[in-house]
Amino acid sequence: MNNNLEPFQIDNKWGYKDQKRLEVIEPKFDYARNFSEGLAVVKINDKWAYINQTGGEVIPFWFDKADSFSEGLARVKVGSKWGYIDKKGQVFIQPQFNEADNFSNGMARVKVDEDERYIDVMGDFMW
Repeated sequence: MNNNLEPFQIDNKWGYKDQKRLEVIEPKFDYARNFSEGLAVVKINDKWAYINQTGGEVIPFWFDKADSFSEGLARVKVGSKWGYIDKKGQVFIQPQFNEADNFSNGMARVKVDEDERYIDVMGDFMW
């Protein structure tokens, strides 16, 4: 399977091309990000979802915002709160944060009200 697909835009729609610049996934998304950990986050009609490298929807379009996977988790926004999902689309850390960063080195910066803290991959506060 090609791990080097890149998003491209034509007529205000996004799709994916391979290294030879051949279209692999037709342009049908309102926005598309790079693949990360085998999945890419895409947007249609203000909802975000995740697709695999054949263009198949792996995690449905129901997030208000979403980001790429990092360390097995992706930050997603539901309503006004951020949380994290796993690659099966299961909520791993409940949406509860006003702000949230991607995981790096086993931790992520989050903000609850005005309190900025760090959590580990299990969602426990580190300090």
